[in-house]
Amino acid sequence: MPERTISVLRELDADLLCLQEVVNAPAQAPLFDQAGEIARALPEYTACFGANRPLRGGTYGSLTLSRLPMLAWKNIEITQRREPRGVLMTDLSLGANETLHVFNVHLGTGFMERR
Repeated sequence: MPERTISVLRELDADLLCLQEVVNAPAQAPLFDQAGEIARALPEYTACFGANRPLRGGTYGSLTLSRLPMLAWKNIEITQRREPRGVLMTDLSLGANETLHVFNVHLGTGFMERR
């Protein structure tokens, strides 16, 4: 279970959290169901997950957590070179017909990927 991550997220007390390099493998041990464990530990948030590649009987990608109401979310594949990459786009309601578009992006460290 990702206790340290959950502890830090609780300390932050943010309305919006964007995490990368999260494992989402519900059929595996808690260590490999990071997305599920984090979401269950923080019930005040709505969670959405964007899978970028398979890993350990599940998937690996980005997790967005929000206290604001989620209207929609979509993971967009943006792979250019080596490792699969994605952008988890989430639309959040700010009330009164206002929408906040959030982009949870995890880029590679290589020059060509960031270019």
